Amino acid sequence: MEHLLLLLLLVPIQVILTRWIFGIGWIVANLEKIQSSIEEIIKENKSTQIKYDRIIKQQETIINLNAERNNRQAEMIDLLEETKL
Repeated sequence: MEHLLLLLLLVPIQVILTRWIFGIGWIVANLEKIQSSIEEIIKENKSTQIKYDRIIKQQETIINLNAERNNRQAEMIDLLEETKL
């Protein structure tokens, strides 16, 4: 009789433990998926940042070249005005 009561107590405990273990496995699997998604997002962000840095450098170069051209044009205008006098 005692063995039957012990068996009746152990079966629900076994079911609970089994569900708990499988639940932890499911949680771990989902956390691994989330981690890989976050790593992918970080890679994409780094790639995007590199692209933006390149674009900014190109824009700075264009601005500097335009400034140099404008300075040369201003010098040419000054020279032309001096020769008119």
